Amino acid sequence: MIINQSLRTAVYEFKDADTIYQQRIESQERDEMIPIFLVETTQSKTLVTVPETQCAVLVPKDKTIQTTETNKEESFFNRLRLWELVDLSDRIDATETKNRKVYLSVVDFLGVYISDSDPFVPKRVFIWVDKINQCANGDVENAYALLLQVIFHELAHSFMDVTRLGKRHNTLFTYNHPAYRFIEEALANGISLHLSMRCLSAKQQSFLEQFTLSQPVEYSEGIPIIHAYKKYYVERVGLDWRRSKVHTNKMLLNMIFKVLSNFNSGAWLSAFNRGLQVVIQYPSFAK
Repeated sequence: MIINQSLRTAVYEFKDADTIYQQRIESQERDEMIPIFLVETTQSKTLVTVPETQCAVLVPKDKTIQTTETNKEESFFNRLRLWELVDLSDRIDATETKNRKVYLSVVDFLGVYISDSDPFVPKRVFIWVDKINQCANGDVENAYALLLQVIFHELAHSFMDVTRLGKRHNTLFTYNHPAYRFIEEALANGISLHLSMRCLSAKQQSFLEQFTLSQPVEYSEGIPIIHAYKKYYVERVGLDWRRSKVHTNKMLLNMIFKVLSNFNSGAWLSAFNRGLQVVIQYPSFAK
C-alpha cells in the first residue's frame, strides 16, 4: 500500500493568515479519520471542535522545550556520536543522571502530528498558517506551496505511525534520539516533497526547494531524496521503517549507526533500506 492509496486528501485553499480551515484526511487503514486543523499561534491552548464528533481538542503550543544531552549548536553527526547508539538499552534517562550535562533547546513548529488517541479523541494534525505565511514573506503562492508540503509532511508521520497498525512503539528508541529523528524527518520530507512538488508551479517548486535546503539536515535531506529516488521507493522504506519501530533491537541500532556514521547525502537511504531488509527478516521481526 502506498500513501496516495491509503490517504484521500481534501482540497486546500490558502487565502490569508486570518482564515482558519478545518479539513480532514480519511485513512482507509483502521478506518480512521485524521482531522487537520489550520490554526494561528494566538489559538494556542484553546479548544477546537473535531468535525462530525461530540469532542473538542486543545490546540497545542507552537513551540516546545526539548531536553537533550548535546548543545543545539553541534552538528547532527556530533550529536549522533555522543548518543552511543549500540548501548541504548543500557542507558539511564539523562534527567536522572547527575554527572551528565543536559541542554535545553526550543523547537519551533510549522505543524505537528499528534498520535495520542482514544475511541473519542482521534489522532490529529495542527498547522500554523500565520507562521507559514511569515516563512513565505507574505507571498500567497509560496505560502500555499509550503502549506501543502507541511500538511503532507505531518500526514507522512501518520503514515509511519506504528500505532495505526494497532501495535505499540518500542520505548527504547524514540523520537528523542537524533538518529531516530533524522530518519523519521528525512523520510517525512521525502514523501511530502514528492507529493507536493507535482502540484506546484516552477516558481513554487523553487521556493520550496530553497526553503527546505535552509532547514537542519534531517529536513534538508528531503531534497536529495526526491532527486535520487522515486516516490514509491521512499514510501516503501517508510512502511518498513514503521514496521521496525515495534521490534527495535541491537542489530537494527548497529545498522543505523553504521549507515549514518558513513553518511553520504541522499545515498544513505539505499544503504539504510538494504540494511532494513536484512534486519526485518530475522525472527524477532516476524511477529
